Amino acid sequence: MSWTKDSQARLDRLRASELAGTLTEPEQVELAALIAQVEAEEAQILAPAMNRLRAEVFEQEQELGALQGENEELARLLAQQQSLATDARRFLAEFDQRRNAILDALARLVDGPLPTAWMAVSAETREAVRTAFGRGCDYCGVSETEEDFAAARAARKRSPQKSAEVLEVTGVSGDEQQHLEKRLQKTLHTDLGKDSGKNLDIDKLDARLTQIVGEGRFDRMGYEGFVQNGVPGLRVVVHEKSYGPPFVDLAVNVDGSGVAAFDVSGGARVTFMDIDRRGGEWRNDLLFGSSNLAASEFYQPLAMSRFFVAPFAFASKFARNSFTGETRVAVFGDERAGGGFDFGYDSGRRSEIRLGYEIFSGKLAPLIGSAGLPIVSGNTGEFRLRYVWDGQDSPTVPSRGLRIISSLSRVLQSPDLDRPITQLDVQTSTFAPLSPKTSLFFIASAGTSFHGTAGPLQVFALGGPFHLGAYLPQEFLGNHYGYSSVGFRREFYRLPQLVGGKIYWAGWYEAGTAFNDPDSVVVRGTFNLGVIAETIAGPLALAGSISPTGQSRVNFSIGRLF
Repeated sequence: MSWTKDSQARLDRLRASELAGTLTEPEQVELAALIAQVEAEEAQILAPAMNRLRAEVFEQEQELGALQGENEELARLLAQQQSLATDARRFLAEFDQRRNAILDALARLVDGPLPTAWMAVSAETREAVRTAFGRGCDYCGVSETEEDFAAARAARKRSPQKSAEVLEVTGVSGDEQQHLEKRLQKTLHTDLGKDSGKNLDIDKLDARLTQIVGEGRFDRMGYEGFVQNGVPGLRVVVHEKSYGPPFVDLAVNVDGSGVAAFDVSGGARVTFMDIDRRGGEWRNDLLFGSSNLAASEFYQPLAMSRFFVAPFAFASKFARNSFTGETRVAVFGDERAGGGFDFGYDSGRRSEIRLGYEIFSGKLAPLIGSAGLPIVSGNTGEFRLRYVWDGQDSPTVPSRGLRIISSLSRVLQSPDLDRPITQLDVQTSTFAPLSPKTSLFFIASAGTSFHGTAGPLQVFALGGPFHLGAYLPQEFLGNHYGYSSVGFRREFYRLPQLVGGKIYWAGWYEAGTAFNDPDSVVVRGTFNLGVIAETIAGPLALAGSISPTGQSRVNFSIGRLF
């Protein structure tokens, strides 16, 4: 630096002469030159620091941009990065503001003699900058090469946990904490590694935590490694949802087959957790509109086992079409109110089996149609065995996996039922990926009343979207039915995150029949082409359907499709 004590002394004398009013014109020129020299040297000293700070801000913004579109855990990290960048910008703005204030004060020469220490940055400032930015800077007297900075930054990154012999769960307490510790201890000692937790498989651990979060109780889960008394450990951090329990899930159901049959309903499911003891759920469903439903079920595991009991009650009213040949002659109201009790076994997150008894009062009465149509009413009682396997990767529009729903029932009594009957109904859907964006799917369903004759509340029905789309709902009824479809779906667009998910175009062919005896079997087919979208209101489908015999419809649906 060219600034010396003599320069400082000369500046002080000139300023004193200026204040006394005795400053000559040559001295004014000299004073201006000294002030310009001070500004130039100040700018020379601060310029590298300012450039480094701007480079830091730019680097942080670049990293923030790269983190966009990640999952919820990355979103949390993104918020931290944004906070860091905001702090850096605020520091830079404050630095500029203070620098300008100092220059203004110097130019006005109103604050006492200018100290020689003005050109230096204090040790406290240097330490604050090192703490805030974690690296050296030109203006604070710390030198650091780019190679040193890269090495230091790499050292700050957390390396993956390689082993764990101690497990700790934080974020929850009591029974929930003990349950998670027991569940994850089993994971560590069996699924994830050998020799009691060594050789930890991070990918499987991530998958297991994702599975637990997917069960709906927690908002997110993370983990970190630690060492306690020389023993490596794993700490699982649990973040509970801030908005529940109870949890409220809204639902919209729309089924439209042209203007002739268009049903719209909206409702919600309210779920209370840990009723009576851990694992218990009280599920309440409400649906209003073209279809109406009020249902409640109390699901309670038995003594921390996989066995459970589930008493339930319900009241519903749905519209049912009535046909003579291919002509719709009436719309009936299907009203049911009753309850029952299930005993079951939950074999895991993918499957469940239930055995129970259900009794309800039912009524079929015309809502639309000519007078004189029969009214059917009475009580129904039945035993039911139900099994569900869900191995698909999405509840809305899967890309892979198999789903099976099967039920076996013994109907003891029902309106217009001559004698008890046994019915079996099996529904399957299979998705197989061809590429990251394309999957084939195959749907097959079948039901039978064996040698019995189904009553009006037990008959199988076909027709409507994804059940022979070129025909109206319930257009074909029978004691038995069979249905299958094969098709594909391919992703072609992604909606904004606040609106939904992916949009697919899809095509499929379906064939099916509903009949009372083998001699009356008539197989009908439908070609379908349309779009399927994942939206915040649920999966949406808009498709055109045409049969080989010329029937055609445009179907619109919101709700479960497959």
